[in-house]
This record gives sequence, C-alpha cells and structure tokens, in this order.
Amino acid sequence: MKEANWRSRSHGLKWIEYKDVPPDEERRHLGEAIRIHTEATGSRPLGWYLGRCSEHTRDLVMEEGGFLYDSDSYADDLPYWVAGRRGRIL
Repeated sequence: MKEANWRSRSHGLKWIEYKDVPPDEERRHLGEAIRIHTEATGSRPLGWYLGRCSEHTRDLVMEEGGFLYDSDSYADDLPYWVAGRRGRIL
C-alpha cells in the first residue's frame, strides 16, 4: 500500500455492533483505529466505513475531522454532502 501510494479507508478497530457501544468508547475505538492505520500505512485514513455503525458514528467521524468521506449511510444511491462544525463530508 505504501509503495503503490494507495489512499485507503479505515474499517474501524473491532468487528462489533457499535449500536450497543457507548459514544465515549466508540470515540476511543475510532482514535485507536486511526492510530493503527496511520502506523501501518504511513498515512491517516481519508475515508471511514465501519459497516456496523451506531447512531453516533457519523457525528464522531465528523468530530474527529480529517476524513473526506464516510460510507456508512445507505440513505441514497448516490453520495451526498453532510455539513458539520468542521466542514463537509461526503
């Protein structure tokens, strides 16, 4: 991945249903996933796709900042912008 200069997204820290996880714990998992991803690939993930998100996931991703997109919404067939305090995310 480093040699090919791929830009990758993170799939989170654990394969669990985050709907049952308190927001502070999910926030810690998000931070640890970013740290491990950055250490392993040499760059921070630019996208996020948890796949087992909670009602808090998008807010936590936007709070963290640094992401270009979040793929956890299936609210439309096409990507769409969401505005937050730190800017927009696709």
